[in-house]
Amino acid sequence: MKHPTDVLSFPAQDGAELAEYLGDIAICPAIAAKNSKNLTRELKVLVLHGILHLMGYDHEADQGEMRRLESRLRRRLGLR
Repeated sequence: MKHPTDVLSFPAQDGAELAEYLGDIAICPAIAAKNSKNLTRELKVLVLHGILHLMGYDHEADQGEMRRLESRLRRRLGLR
């Protein structure tokens, strides 16, 4: 069964200048609000999650590497 998602990442096309443009992130505020009691915090978490995807991390295939990095960054940024 497929479920609605709260964030999608669309990486820049090959050849794009990485330092200039990683790609696009689309966030569904309605789903984010449904998943959290604090929408502002949740939106920040989703932006971080989307950026990690744009940087090439894939939590579905990396044996927890993205999850660990995201957890460390969330602690540093006060997004627990």
